[in-house]
Amino acid sequence: MVQLSDPSIEDKALVQSVEETLAAYKAPKHIVRVDVLKRQANGKSNYRWATSTATKALGLD
Repeated sequence: MVQLSDPSIEDKALVQSVEETLAAYKAPKHIVRVDVLKRQANGKSNYRWATSTATKALGLD
C-alpha cells in the first residue's frame, strides 16, 4: 500500500507504471483506495489493518 500524492491517477495507469519498473507478476492484481494509511505507534505500516481493509473492500471476507 502506498499513499498517492495525486488521487486522480487511474488504476490502469498506476498498474502500467508499476509494470514498467517491476516484473508483470509483481504488479498488483487489485487496487484498493483509502483516504489515509494507518500506521502503528512506531511509524511502521499497520499490516493487520491493511489486510482487513483490503479483504473487506474486495469482498473476500
